[in-house]
Amino acid sequence: GELPAPGRPARGHLGCRAGCAGGGAEARPIRDAGVLGTRLAVGVLARVLKLSPIPLLSRLETGIRLQLLDERDVSYVFRHEIVREALEASVGSPRRALLHRNTARILITQPGVDPMLIAHHARLSGAQHLAAEALTTASRIAMDRFDYATAVSLANETITAANTTAARMQRATWLPRLPPYDD
Repeated sequence: GELPAPGRPARGHLGCRAGCAGGGAEARPIRDAGVLGTRLAVGVLARVLKLSPIPLLSRLETGIRLQLLDERDVSYVFRHEIVREALEASVGSPRRALLHRNTARILITQPGVDPMLIAHHARLSGAQHLAAEALTTASRIAMDRFDYATAVSLANETITAANTTAARMQRATWLPRLPPYDD
């Protein structure tokens, strides 16, 4: 069946299914992809995992045959969130942190990537300085859109991530732009 019988743990079932992809090393990219999110851009995933794209595609196609993944546009997606969560749970914490850190570093180099996505991966990796840089960028974007409340909120998050003089100056610059409260 596609899912385990009621009462059987999904994690073990899905771990076996991913393991059946050709052994530990062959299945590792699918498990690692589960850590990074629902939608998988092959180019970014290849750089994160330090694999050539063509062999990675073969491994992801195995995920399709095992009914773990589907193709959507030019990327792959997990068929079910519970599948992704089970695969993520099968990856150790140090490896998850490293995968998120590598993803944040790679996304920084990609033009047009949402800085909140970079901050998400940086936070999950423990790389607070990367998270602060991305949050600062997101705060500036909000300010450019005249969304002062969001800009200040993101500046506050930046200070939480990395309490630097630059982060405090940014918040101090934008606080006066907030509209006064009506009493």
